[in-house]
Amino acid sequence: MWAAGVTDTMRHGLEQRYSLSQGELLEGRTWAYLLTDPSPANIKTLVGDVAVADTAEIDRTRFRVSPRSSEGRYPSAPHPTISTILWALTWLSFSIGVVAIAAGIVERAAPRTAKRRVPRETDVVPLHRRQKGLVLLLLGVLLAVDVTSMRHMTLTYDEPEHFKYGENILLRHNPARLDDSSMPILALNALPAAVAMHMPPGPLSSFLDRPETGRYITVLFSLLVALCVFAWTRDLYGANAGLLALTLYTFDPNLLAHSQLITTDLYVAGAMAFTLYFFWKALHQGSWGLTITSGLMLGLAQISKYTAIALFPLLAVIAVVFYAKELSSDVRQRRFDAVRRRAIGFSGVALALMLLSLLVINVGFLFNRTLTPLNEYAFESNVFQALQSRSGVLGRLPLPVPHAYLQGLDEVIAHERTGEVFGRTYLLGRLREAEGFAGYYVYACLYKLPIATLFLLFATGVVYLARWRSFQFPKNGAMLLVPVLFFTIYFNFFYRAQIGIRHFLVVFPLLYVSSGALVAKAGALTRPVLIALSVAIAAMMLSVMSYYPHFLPYFNELVWDRNEAYTVLADSNIDWGQEEWYLRQYLAAHPDAVVDPDIPTAGTILVHVNALTGVLGDPERFRWLREHFKPVDHVAHAVLLYRVSAADLEQIRREP
Repeated sequence: MWAAGVTDTMRHGLEQRYSLSQGELLEGRTWAYLLTDPSPANIKTLVGDVAVADTAEIDRTRFRVSPRSSEGRYPSAPHPTISTILWALTWLSFSIGVVAIAAGIVERAAPRTAKRRVPRETDVVPLHRRQKGLVLLLLGVLLAVDVTSMRHMTLTYDEPEHFKYGENILLRHNPARLDDSSMPILALNALPAAVAMHMPPGPLSSFLDRPETGRYITVLFSLLVALCVFAWTRDLYGANAGLLALTLYTFDPNLLAHSQLITTDLYVAGAMAFTLYFFWKALHQGSWGLTITSGLMLGLAQISKYTAIALFPLLAVIAVVFYAKELSSDVRQRRFDAVRRRAIGFSGVALALMLLSLLVINVGFLFNRTLTPLNEYAFESNVFQALQSRSGVLGRLPLPVPHAYLQGLDEVIAHERTGEVFGRTYLLGRLREAEGFAGYYVYACLYKLPIATLFLLFATGVVYLARWRSFQFPKNGAMLLVPVLFFTIYFNFFYRAQIGIRHFLVVFPLLYVSSGALVAKAGALTRPVLIALSVAIAAMMLSVMSYYPHFLPYFNELVWDRNEAYTVLADSNIDWGQEEWYLRQYLAAHPDAVVDPDIPTAGTILVHVNALTGVLGDPERFRWLREHFKPVDHVAHAVLLYRVSAADLEQIRREP
């Protein structure tokens, strides 16, 4: 039943918003609908809408269609055999990847017997009991901090749509895009809800059915990424270096924040690290098994986020750098047969990586209209429109990618160029419409990484420069430095959707692997250096944990007054909708407080950071507050608190 006052125009809009179809008027304001999106996230929003007076056939506590509904618990949908096969292939591919990662990590615990070994700065020996204990301790800390700190964190702005898309892939075998940033990897976060569907009603099924429960999958994925960082660093520089890299990963506030969310940022950072790690091993060992694994990881990265498309040219550049010395020698000595054999080998590896990644992309998108010719797309971006117009006869050839994949890439490019989705960007008090700031992510890292972490990364750069040859850059360092340099240049100078440091997370695992160079020869470090290193790590831990449980709005001590962080950055760096539970608690204790007032108001004023800065809404709305007052406190860092007296307000009104 719709609430009194809901007009036909309003009802049509609400029907579209909540996926209500086949509406039938029963009597008065009572309608019967087919609910085509029965996801808990959609139902939760529906039952909480003030325009909805009653929902007779919906379980309002578990956010499900009641079993007594005439249509059953969910609308009937066909489940053809092909969908089942495709879903089985999806999980087979993912399982192979997980097993490959685990196998690659486990094999580091035993000495290698093969003739060809990955070059290391130190010999790889089995971990001592103390080292194993430290690895388990750090992983346990990472897990505990993630799980406990997200207890009262409300869903961020992007999570409902991402969770809904994951459910569409997992439960309804529907890869049609909801927005340009939703990707098939999000089906993992819908796993608990899928399990709940097959359980009897009860506390456990209710818990599994909640979108928030899907966050635990991202947490588990983050543990895999942490293990990869440790294993790669240990392979390069030894176990102590691996422990340093793992510590930096564990206490990175940005990785902590985004490993708790149903978003794609942590997934793509991890999948890219997996790809590069196994590709590095494949180059050293010449193993087709490792090549296949890196190809599967490359595909996993592609169904995580479109940022990973850059891996295709980056892997080619890395391979050329890796073999540059040999190729140069062959050319100088006119060994053209050797050059030809290398070229054939490169082509074979490149083809294998391409085919394997295409397989995973197609499986991830359930072969959605794969082989659709270029001419049959309706593109938005200038890039693809120009490509389509110039394709000629080639435009009629079938493309080996799913329609939803290529259409999503087109939308990402179009929206990034026009700002249609992300809107205003903000840095150091300045707003821009659909335009980025040069050096945005340099500033973001400067303020949102712990000062101790910045110090250690700077020291790593100095050590690399001082010991360039000993680190074998073409064979080892290029795998880390080439992607870091590319993404640093691209995101800081060419990328427009600068709405948070989360887009830059792809370089963090690589930076932490490279930090192992600091202790590559731990026995040679002097006592003062070891003390300085210990103090830096302790300072990093204290700085990060001082924000517990709010890691998303973390700023280091360069912003000494935490109420002033909004003067540097905003958007998903501080306020992403995660603070609403804490705001409700504050309002319950202080009912006289006013939230985001439309006009200058006296009293206790609470303002969301994005509204205050003008990232969302009218930038002029809170100019009176920005220019005349400073926040005296905050609610979960994302909502700022002001005390405005009537006299203060009267004085502002008198100003010309």
